[in-house]
Amino acid sequence: MTIKILVVDLYPARSLLAELLAERGNGVKNVGTSWLARQEIAFWRPHLLITNYELTPGGFEGLNLIRFLRQDSRAPAILMLKGEDDFSVAIKSGIADYLLFKPFRADEMWGIVDSAISRAEREKVF
Repeated sequence: MTIKILVVDLYPARSLLAELLAERGNGVKNVGTSWLARQEIAFWRPHLLITNYELTPGGFEGLNLIRFLRQDSRAPAILMLKGEDDFSVAIKSGIADYLLFKPFRADEMWGIVDSAISRAEREKVF
């Protein structure tokens, strides 16, 4: 089974992340806005969403995207990327399944992605 992963990030590095994720044979798409992410999620139904906390300069649109998705019981597993060592927002929000701070190493990312996929398989999200 091909795992579908959607990467949502304002920054061009999302393409590099998408390429890395695709190396294992995953189906990967990447977009730069929450609006485009909502469209992809509605029609493509990814198993895992990787989103940046901040999708607008100085904003927190990624958090709003996650809040919106949590209203749907079929929401994908969610990995939030954060650019600074501030756990407070992610912990207080309690809405991301996984958290990864940038910059990160590939093995850190794979550990979390593998955990998210295993969890989705156990919960029969696929």
